[in-house]
Amino acid sequence: MEFMVLGPLEVTHDGRTLELGAPRQRAVLAFLLLRANEVVPTDRLAEALWPGEIPKTAAKAIQVYVSGLRKAFGSARDVLETRGPGYVLRVGAGEFDLHEFERLIATARGEEPTARLATLRNALSLWRGAPLSDFAYEEFVQPEAARLEELRQHALEERIEAELGAGGGSELIAELQSLVTERPLQERPLSLLMRALYRAGRQSEALEVFREGKRSLDQALGLEPGPELKELERAILRHDPALAATAPSTTVALRSLVVVPETEAASELVLPLADVLAGRPIRRELVLARIVPASELAATTAALDEVRRELSARGETVRVAAFSSAAPGEDVVRLAGQRETDLVLLATDGDPLDGPYAAVFEQTTCDAAALVAAGGAVRAGPVVVPFGAFEHDWAALELGAWAAAALDRPL
Repeated sequence: MEFMVLGPLEVTHDGRTLELGAPRQRAVLAFLLLRANEVVPTDRLAEALWPGEIPKTAAKAIQVYVSGLRKAFGSARDVLETRGPGYVLRVGAGEFDLHEFERLIATARGEEPTARLATLRNALSLWRGAPLSDFAYEEFVQPEAARLEELRQHALEERIEAELGAGGGSELIAELQSLVTERPLQERPLSLLMRALYRAGRQSEALEVFREGKRSLDQALGLEPGPELKELERAILRHDPALAATAPSTTVALRSLVVVPETEAASELVLPLADVLAGRPIRRELVLARIVPASELAATTAALDEVRRELSARGETVRVAAFSSAAPGEDVVRLAGQRETDLVLLATDGDPLDGPYAAVFEQTTCDAAALVAAGGAVRAGPVVVPFGAFEHDWAALELGAWAAAALDRPL
């Protein structure tokens, strides 16, 4: 059998597309596929199918939907097993387009340029549209769909990078212009478009892309372009021969750690932790942002710039921004979304789930954590993660392992 979610939900068996039944029955399959080879309890399925109020007949209805799916699978019905309090959908190697896409992306990272380009093309060819587009309005799909779109965007940029490294140029411009239009505040598409334009002999247009990107970053986020983009502008102005070379670029954009202290006191508490997390176990760009009233912008900008100079002097890559906002949580999500962000780390005085930044935990597609100022500074001792094996507990465990490694503490 072949299961496909990189587009509308589809299942084929022996070359035939299967009829999967009514929308809610298809939703059961979608939920199980997003957790393929894991036991999914019936109550979690019910919460996904009936967000809000779960009917008393939910368990019986789910049994009927599972029975309907097994009937649709025919001779392959045994891939959908009843296990303990729930169900598990068994998916083998090469049978699930999402797993195959992730495998190809991982394979491409270690390949030489020609093979890497071919692998990335194969990975992107698996996409048939927006992931699970027939469930776009289902709450249980939206976070995973957002993650998958980010993975596809990254793979697309990697493929274009490989095309440029192989000598491509003018044929990539239209595709890159579309990418920049979709994500005008992301620097990598800007960089790739500038290089493609320069390679095609259109230097003035490449420089105009930089100027327009700089204006957009300043107006939307109060940020300057990063050092890589600025260096690319200088390289274009001096006609750097390296821009015409066919060797792949060795510049790897750093992933980001976005830190947002609510107050100056919270900033003093969170900065030592953020400093360590940004440097270990791998190096990350530290983006430090403060959202303050308009009357405090000048003083806050000066204070942040002092922090930036101090950290930069130690060899760290740091960006700072101060701005006003009527919707702080949404703007933090937007800031994180413009970069390859691993973690949004908030520092708040009160309950982070019931304050101006609550939307971060509801909307961000990366990990999010909060340091509550009432708890004081991070103290000595092991990193403790309460764990109950629920979905978000695994993310907490991963974050705890990161903190333990960075702080050189036991977990």
